[in-house]
Amino acid sequence: MTAEWRAPAYTVTPRKALVILAAPRPTLTRLFEDEFDRQLNARGVEAVPGYSLLPPGGPADDKDEIAAGVERIQADAFFITRLVDRKSYETYYPGSVYSTQSGRLGRREYQATPGYVVQESILHVETQLYDATTEPLAWSVMTETRVGSSMESEVKTFVKVMKSLTEKGPVAKP
Repeated sequence: MTAEWRAPAYTVTPRKALVILAAPRPTLTRLFEDEFDRQLNARGVEAVPGYSLLPPGGPADDKDEIAAGVERIQADAFFITRLVDRKSYETYYPGSVYSTQSGRLGRREYQATPGYVVQESILHVETQLYDATTEPLAWSVMTETRVGSSMESEVKTFVKVMKSLTEKGPVAKP
């Protein structure tokens, strides 16, 4: 977590929330929203994934669609998560050479392992909580997450990164 802000006047814990990931990849959206939903439900917040209410292929941050979804499930809050920045880089790890003795004469044999490249990304992701009744921003957190080859495999890790949400944030356990 790199930054957090909370509206001083917002002191309630959401009872029912709509969870939305604003991302163009439907599989990633479903994985993320289902995991966020699961973790919120485990903390006593009834959560509904946005993909179950918002039209497929439409913008996940459309105010009218979100308002309709919130009204449909009678939520008192909604979360929107979006990618703010992504930096990709490659790291080359050189191979190594080592020697072994072989046979009775003690001849040295040299062997080499190849080098390899690791591709990683650093994602800067913002998650915001809005009060559904008045729509002001109630809470916002910025996270920085390293992602290897597959963002889908990192979803559980990322959702757990937002510890602020449950330790001292709007969904803190009493």
